[in-house]
Amino acid sequence: MKPNFTIACGSDSYTVDLDIITPYSEYFRRATEFGKEASEGTITLHDDEPAMVSLMIEFLHEGDYDATFWKIDARTKDLTWIRSYGSNPYASCESIDQHDPYSVDDSSSLLYGEASPAAGAISSSTSRKRKPQTSPDLHPDQITQKRRRILHVMPKGSGRALYHTPTPRHMLLHLQLWEVADKYLVPDLQALCTKRFQEAAEYYHPNPEMIDAILWVYEDLPEHATDLREAVFMVVDEHPELLDDDAVRESPSCQGLRHFMSSREVGRSQRVMTPQRGVWHYVP
Repeated sequence: MKPNFTIACGSDSYTVDLDIITPYSEYFRRATEFGKEASEGTITLHDDEPAMVSLMIEFLHEGDYDATFWKIDARTKDLTWIRSYGSNPYASCESIDQHDPYSVDDSSSLLYGEASPAAGAISSSTSRKRKPQTSPDLHPDQITQKRRRILHVMPKGSGRALYHTPTPRHMLLHLQLWEVADKYLVPDLQALCTKRFQEAAEYYHPNPEMIDAILWVYEDLPEHATDLREAVFMVVDEHPELLDDDAVRESPSCQGLRHFMSSREVGRSQRVMTPQRGVWHYVP
């Protein structure tokens, strides 16, 4: 790989190959051709979640992203992610979480699909700045073994959902990453995020995070997020009880979905109640 450009976000910086990433992102293609960023050979992404940028860089180089490397930072009240193990191979300087009494190590839950603690469940009044250092890399054979263990302990019926989305909270990671991909014009990543969100939603729909996901898709995402709205619709069509949640019922943005689903239920009831007239074939 020929590294010839630097992408920075927060305290992280990534050395990337423009020949690899620009075909997949119109934003980076334009940014690296003209202006100050092109002349300096670096671009800084402001106001973005560093974890999402790391996952985007991973996708731009490898055509895939692995959510199992990430866990919720329990010291924060928002949806902030930190690495549980491994490091981004394209990062020249990456911040990682340091073990302390306020940090919850849920690496085992990442492997076995247990719910991670809700963001903000454990917080610290003295939030310390994370020290940049290189985290220990796992040998490829070790990563393969971990993934095999994940597959072996999957509950029946979970399929690929748990493989790519180890906890219900990770379902929201796919939505977060979709937003970043939308901002930086990476349509292939948006499509992959949608696919993985749909797989996860079909499996994790009984969890409270499903309500968070519905509200996120309908309240916070732009109107052109039709792929994610369709994914939500498919899950709600199978599980209409999700629309009975107070938060969904009171959300103005979800009223269109509720009305549409209600009309579908009425139509279904009418089809069941209306007897179908038999077709008699003419016999000479």
